Amino acid sequence: MANKPPVLSEEQWKMPVSITSDGRWISLREFAEKRRATLSSRNSAEQLAPRQQAKLVEKRLAYRPDFKVAMIGIGMVDQERAIQEIREQTPAGRTLINIELRTIKRLMECVQERDG
Repeated sequence: MANKPPVLSEEQWKMPVSITSDGRWISLREFAEKRRATLSSRNSAEQLAPRQQAKLVEKRLAYRPDFKVAMIGIGMVDQERAIQEIREQTPAGRTLINIELRTIKRLMECVQERDG
């Protein structure tokens, strides 16, 4: 039995996944519909400069006002605290960025698998 790609929420389709060469954020939907030029490897979220990665994750968190995550040694982190940690580039902030970058990578892979 083949694995089916997950069903993605409307929220995920609207969230940015990277930035175009002309500096505009690109949503997962735009990536899937190829309205924007195909992203080069330097435009993938993992290849962005650290400040761009932080801004990308902040923009994604803006879509999730009810965001909460428990972190060992810190406790519960809500949206506001997460954005603060990301902006300050704390270890917790970098961890949140890395988690979100892996999520973005997987979302883009799912879209590519779906579209063949």
